[in-house]
Amino acid sequence: NRLALQVLTGPMRTLFVVALLSIVVSTATSALLSPSELLARNVFEKFAWCRRSPLATDRWCVLTCMFLSLGMAYTGQEVLTLLEQALEITLVALLVPFLAAFFGRSKSDLAGMCAMGLGTVVWAAHSIGGAWTLPVESDPATANWWESFWHFPSALLGLAASAVGFAMATAVVFGEKGSGKTAMR
Repeated sequence: NRLALQVLTGPMRTLFVVALLSIVVSTATSALLSPSELLARNVFEKFAWCRRSPLATDRWCVLTCMFLSLGMAYTGQEVLTLLEQALEITLVALLVPFLAAFFGRSKSDLAGMCAMGLGTVVWAAHSIGGAWTLPVESDPATANWWESFWHFPSALLGLAASAVGFAMATAVVFGEKGSGKTAMR
């Protein structure tokens, strides 16, 4: 603060503060719009009622992501913990479908949606359950088996659940194709 007072003039300090605020607002806007557009364009686009009014779908997705973000922010955690959770959501929901689409030959919308859904649900249940069931000062070295389960990283459980969901949905989809039933793409 003193350095800025010594080096910058009054108008330059104002410009510096405005630039800093614009960086923060731009980051917050992109952090809100990016997941909501992913939801609107990649998940809800499959439903007919969302294709009829894409602007309304976009708006509802932005509101949903905003309220989920506010809920995470009001948990009283530090900013780096919130960033870590945001990156974990990306890991558990998008990594398995991305790798399967990039490296795999057989692609299925159902398998990707199951992987995203199951990975996110398991990650969220484990994260919330661990916060509610563990004592505040729980030591992993002296924990019983129940507490040890909650000390296991939520991201790894969510990633494993995402892989299992993808494998099960792929088996169902391609099992239906082999038996003569119609399947998704």
